[in-house]
Amino acid sequence: MSAAYQTCPAPGGRELTARALTLAGLRRHGRVLDIGCGSGATVDWLRRCHRFQAFGLDCSRGRFQPGVPLLQAQAEHLPFASATLDGVLAECSLSVTASQDAVLAECARVLVRGGKLLLTDVYTRHPVPGMIQREELMGQLAVHGFRILCWEDHSEVLRTFLAHYIFEHGSAPFILPDRAATVRERWLTPSQA
Repeated sequence: MSAAYQTCPAPGGRELTARALTLAGLRRHGRVLDIGCGSGATVDWLRRCHRFQAFGLDCSRGRFQPGVPLLQAQAEHLPFASATLDGVLAECSLSVTASQDAVLAECARVLVRGGKLLLTDVYTRHPVPGMIQREELMGQLAVHGFRILCWEDHSEVLRTFLAHYIFEHGSAPFILPDRAATVRERWLTPSQA
């Protein structure tokens, strides 16, 4: 599936990422990490178009673009010193990690005071085994010192993404038909800011 996923853009594409960056107000030349960066296309875009000192992290090195600073590592163990990043971007990657709690703890650890965690991901509106609900996610964020600055519903983006994916690949095996999920976008900052 990863090879097929590479040819299909992430839900929301650059427009949703650009919106998150604007609302987060990250400063130019800031240090930003993209968790679950895939081939590193967003990292390259962040560096070229937004002048961030951007880095990518993915568990699979096989898809990395040459010349883009990408690290092969698990999000549960970020290879950065504490309080060294201005922003962490996680686009549809938190929900597929082994331990969301560990990833959020690591994000809180590596962010500078006032740093931002930008999430775009799916969750369920009703209990579905194996998928997180909004209240559960909000609780996890609060435990790690994050407060929500902006929360938007982008359900239509997920529907469009799935339609494009199915037309291109014939099915979307990573989403079960009974999972009434929605894309939400969140811009977060540690509460001590």
